Amino acid sequence: MIDPKLCFSATNEIIKIAKGIALAFVATEEYTTEASLHKHISECLAEIEINCSSDVRAGYTQHIATRFPVWVSDEAYKRIRLREMKSTISKMRTVAQSHVQNIS
Repeated sequence: MIDPKLCFSATNEIIKIAKGIALAFVATEEYTTEASLHKHISECLAEIEINCSSDVRAGYTQHIATRFPVWVSDEAYKRIRLREMKSTISKMRTVAQSHVQNIS
């Protein structure tokens, strides 16, 4: 969980990085294990840390990712799992609706 005492700018940057990592994750038909998900997140964080840029914005992103990797990782993990849950619920809703239509 992100420390509520952290400044607004850093908190927003952590969330922005986590969203980017979550969007970069491509789910497969198989269940994604916790280990493979953390591996994906670690690889994304490593890529952010390696990329050096003279751009101030990229530098700030790199600084935050390097300084708060656990918070970024936790936030990305939550976002990916939430997206998976939404997808599963949507599929279940579709199946349930088709069953209800068949009964009617």
